[in-house]
Amino acid sequence: MVDQEERLAGIITEADFLRAVGVPSHQPTHNLWQTLEALFIHHEEVHEPGGAVAGLMVTDVVTVTPDDTLHDVVDAMKKHRIKRVVVVDDERHVVGMVTRSDLVRVFFDRIRDGAPAEA
Repeated sequence: MVDQEERLAGIITEADFLRAVGVPSHQPTHNLWQTLEALFIHHEEVHEPGGAVAGLMVTDVVTVTPDDTLHDVVDAMKKHRIKRVVVVDDERHVVGMVTRSDLVRVFFDRIRDGAPAEA
């Protein structure tokens, strides 16, 4: 989400949404299968999320800049135990997002192209 000046204000992730609908055992470190298992086991406790987006979103968003390296991105993801980072410019305007899937794609593209796998 961005504010009136188009600056990053917050983000709602899958983990935030699942917490909002009442999945009690969801942890950011759970994989897809653990999350689905929690949904089925606790399905009677799941409810429709209510309230405004502002109440669900995380405002302390982990970000990187376009000049950061892939190593910086990986380090940020590992340090904060997150699956994606938002890319912002010097004025915190959102210019993109890097996900774990993006990193995997870069890795396999480099292997396919014969380039070193390191970033």
